[in-house]
Amino acid sequence: TEYDFNTKTLVNKFIGTIKKEGEDVSGGGLNILARQIANLKAFGKIKKIEGEFLRRGNSTGYYAYLRYGFIPDRVAQSTYSDLMDEYNSLYPNDSVKKIEDFLKSETGRNFWKDKGNDWDGHFDLSDNSYSMKILEDYVKNKIDKDLFNLTFK
Repeated sequence: TEYDFNTKTLVNKFIGTIKKEGEDVSGGGLNILARQIANLKAFGKIKKIEGEFLRRGNSTGYYAYLRYGFIPDRVAQSTYSDLMDEYNSLYPNDSVKKIEDFLKSETGRNFWKDKGNDWDGHFDLSDNSYSMKILEDYVKNKIDKDLFNLTFK
């Protein structure tokens, strides 16, 4: 993790969990992110989180962090324009114009999960931002209710 106080940005180089034999670490990255957001909002000097979200081996960041409210940058959007065109030709009623639009339907989520790949993007820490709304909706039933209340209320 690196902080840039000039741009009010935190850059996560990597968020992940290491699984020991027999452990269930599902939701570990989300819990780490939620705690990080709570701390950053309390600190008040950082306005966004940037990161690179990968699809390598067991890494599912390319999918999970889109679901958590991270917004792909312009390069990612243009990189995946052919994939969006392919999806729109198969499912014209969904009208995917940005990578985030894959989240609008289960079909879109499954398509991105299957065909999506690495991308760079950011999370906007502003109250009522797209990022915060998506994360709040996602975590309501995914993480500890006390952590949810601490983080977002």
